[in-house]
Amino acid sequence: TWLLLAVFAYDRARDASSARRSWYWMALCAVACAIALLTKLSAILIPATILLDYLIDLRHRLTKKTVLHAFATAATCVCLAAVAFVFARFVVPGFDAREILAHVLYYAGFDGRGYLQILIQVVKVVMYLSPLLVATLLLVTKDTLRKMRIFFVYLALCFVFFFVLFDFSHCALDKYLMCSI
Repeated sequence: TWLLLAVFAYDRARDASSARRSWYWMALCAVACAIALLTKLSAILIPATILLDYLIDLRHRLTKKTVLHAFATAATCVCLAAVAFVFARFVVPGFDAREILAHVLYYAGFDGRGYLQILIQVVKVVMYLSPLLVATLLLVTKDTLRKMRIFFVYLALCFVFFFVLFDFSHCALDKYLMCSI
């Protein structure tokens, strides 16, 4: 739900009639991303998806200033997330950022990955999705891809996150791959 709220706010900010309205929508987008990060660590994919979609949207008129603006916005979001993590300790006394870091580092290894286990869990996800639903991806037109690009970017980032960056072979990867539904 936080992804949908963030994407909705981002879409409204892009279509806003004035810069002031755009800032309001982007503030809502940032709040949704910050709350999502407090909910689940993989929610880091939400602001990454929005930033990447923004850069893809501006790819033809991309300048150094635009890239710096995008990364400044990303840095602002990271700072807001850091502030949220600091204040979360006061709101939820049991919150410990060191435990989160230990949790992240536990999955961030490249050695000893169970590739067969990952393959089996991917097959389970395809079965959950239904092969007919997966087959519809073959029928995607350019127009549909353009309209739903942000969701395809999100799925691509999920693939990188869950298969390349982190090792979820020793846990219920199929549970994490439900982002594809």
